[in-house]
Amino acid sequence: MAKFKQSSYGKYVDTDHESMEFLEDIFKDFIKESLNAYKQWEEYHFVSTEKQSLSSLIPAIYNRTKNIWLEQAV
Repeated sequence: MAKFKQSSYGKYVDTDHESMEFLEDIFKDFIKESLNAYKQWEEYHFVSTEKQSLSSLIPAIYNRTKNIWLEQAV
């Protein structure tokens, strides 16, 4: 678990850099998922809409956490 300390300007700082490593891993997995989609459909998900980009982002998050919570608007 990351250790946080309060900085001089009032925000908390991740002293272990765990959250930055997690985010970097998510970005790398997002790129892999996007390239897989491009190989299948010859189009990137993130070009059209935010909703389509979730088709690559959700699997990327799941690959790291093995858990994800999604809501579907009615």
